[in-house]
Amino acid sequence: RHPRPPLRATRPSSIGRPVSASTARAMGKFIKAGRVVVLLQGRYAGKKAIVAKVFDDGSRARPFGHCLVAGVDRAPLKVTKRMSKKKITKRQRVKPFVKYVNYNHLMPTRYQVP
Repeated sequence: RHPRPPLRATRPSSIGRPVSASTARAMGKFIKAGRVVVLLQGRYAGKKAIVAKVFDDGSRARPFGHCLVAGVDRAPLKVTKRMSKKKITKRQRVKPFVKYVNYNHLMPTRYQVP
């Protein structure tokens, strides 16, 4: 059997580490109002939402970078002719959601609402 090659010194990974202010300024801020994002954690995981307001420096209640997002929790369902009016009105209802979300729990997309 061949001996294992020695481990090479590699740069430490920056995945999962908080981004410093200077690094964030160099990268540029791409989560702005109007950006379409996908929520990754919690009750609305997998849902798409639109960023309404950003808080890059955090606030007193939430001392971390976060934003206010709005999206659709439940979209309208299909309606047919023979459904009753009551059933039609119930199926046509849209259930929206509005939520403060930590930047770590968002995945920004390339799409933006003008």
